[in-house]
Amino acid sequence: MADPMWMRAQKARKLLKRMSKQQNIDMKSIIGPYHFAYLVDFRREFIEMARRDFDLGAVVIGRILNRNHSTIIYHTSPELRKKKMQRYTYSRRGNPFRDENGKFIGRPEGLSL
Repeated sequence: MADPMWMRAQKARKLLKRMSKQQNIDMKSIIGPYHFAYLVDFRREFIEMARRDFDLGAVVIGRILNRNHSTIIYHTSPELRKKKMQRYTYSRRGNPFRDENGKFIGRPEGLSL
């Protein structure tokens, strides 16, 4: 019989502590509100391991990391991350100050600073 959810969650917490010691990252930083790239990468790695090794859901992993379950879903879905990056990537099309090649053409008529 498989371990109950609470036992798998405890094992995942122990894994998180071991990983933090190995990579020399403070647990307060990991579960805190910080969005530094190394912390995001660390959390993403932990999320993947917790899902794969302990078969935990997004809600349980979110509670371990002090994050909302939708954040966990985002980190496990490459399609969602790709869609977000496309949404926030600057496109030169439609920019009134540049032509189709990206060359600056100046202000449109009637636009003052």
